[in-house]
Amino acid sequence: MSEYFLLPLASLPFPNINPVIVQIGPLAVHWYGVGYIVGILFAWWYAKRLVTNSRLWPDGAMPMKPEDLDDFIVWAAIGVVLGGRTGYVLFYDLPRYIAHPLDIFAVWQGGMSFHGGLLGVILAMTLFSLKRGIHTWTLFDVVSAGVPVGLGLVRVANFINSELWGRPSNVPWAIEFPNGGPFTRHPSQLYEALLEGLVLFLVLRFFTHSRLKLKTPRFVGGAFIGGYGLSRIFVEFFREPDQQLGYLFGGWLTMGMILSTPMVLAGVWAMITAKPMAQPQAAFTAPEISQMFGELVAVWLYRAWQDAGRPQPATFAEIGPGRGTLMKDMLRTWSRIDPEFIAGISFAMIETSPRLADIQRQTLAGQSAKPNWHQTIDTLPRQPLFIIGNELFDAVPIRQFVHAGETWRERMIGLDDNDDLRFFAGAGSVDPTLLPDDASDAPEGAIAELAPARSALIAAIA
Repeated sequence: MSEYFLLPLASLPFPNINPVIVQIGPLAVHWYGVGYIVGILFAWWYAKRLVTNSRLWPDGAMPMKPEDLDDFIVWAAIGVVLGGRTGYVLFYDLPRYIAHPLDIFAVWQGGMSFHGGLLGVILAMTLFSLKRGIHTWTLFDVVSAGVPVGLGLVRVANFINSELWGRPSNVPWAIEFPNGGPFTRHPSQLYEALLEGLVLFLVLRFFTHSRLKLKTPRFVGGAFIGGYGLSRIFVEFFREPDQQLGYLFGGWLTMGMILSTPMVLAGVWAMITAKPMAQPQAAFTAPEISQMFGELVAVWLYRAWQDAGRPQPATFAEIGPGRGTLMKDMLRTWSRIDPEFIAGISFAMIETSPRLADIQRQTLAGQSAKPNWHQTIDTLPRQPLFIIGNELFDAVPIRQFVHAGETWRERMIGLDDNDDLRFFAGAGSVDPTLLPDDASDAPEGAIAELAPARSALIAAIA
């Protein structure tokens, strides 16, 4: 006895929603078309949200400009329509379209393939990213993250259209579709809307926002194609196979399963082999300078003093002397070059840290010349001055501002989920008076760097 004679104890009536939302003369707006349009617009809007969320990216820097996504939406729409239609023609009903080739262009009659649409978007994405110099996998990641919403809407539209229904069933929620024959059937369109739409979207959002996987190119895209493939294979066990194809092998294998299996394999491969973007190096203190470096600096300064007319008295001051190693090497070199030079020059260490000043005194103990310690330049003697500052200005605090979208945001340093130092963009707006005069004309991604302490130090030295 065939399974199709099973009758349910109860079933749900089909809601009979009109597939046409509104019709004005020959022009009709269908739920199916609206599902595609809203899905594409949502994926575009959501991708822009991801791109401009600095927390999701290394350094807090956007991987592309939001305007790039504005342009890509046209490419994506063309890829979806051409790829989806071509895929349906090739995968699902090729003999018919060979016999009636003009029907290929009758897209209003239905017939779109997700797998073909995916290939069309991937092709459009590859060409667009090469044209704009954007990382292809990163573009795929941000676009994929919002696609499930559109998939879910289109599956709901399939349900409204009473198409692509499920296999005959006697489950309590089975539905009597108007064109589904004398059987109650699985509402497989709603199964797909739930799995390919809502569940897959939430899984991808977990990866993007909780696991920060956008920092690992192709992981999110791999999760999307793998997740869709698994969902589609599962639902195919409840979905009636296409009438013109039927089961392709063993009375259970469908075209949807065949096309989705490579997606699962490709998705798993993409997730396993994905590698994080290059991370900024953690901040560290430069290693101790070499003895030769100190000796060469001493010789150069001695020559500069000679070129200045050998002034005496004069002051040789080191700003930011660290552990005192550089001054130690210079004093030793000067004492060998010209002992009288040592006797006629005063040496100063400009240091604000009492702890470092103590270390410097220990380092310089036993030297023929005894430096004096100062906290500012202002207390140095009023006489010819020679200043040494090894990597001084590199250590002065700076503020950086990044031009992102319509605003400037300050670049900050903080800890990520792994307690590693990372750059990220500050949440607050920037006082325009801090920015250069031409800041409004700066290109996207431009960086303005300010160092008030550095400017004050240079003014004090001058």
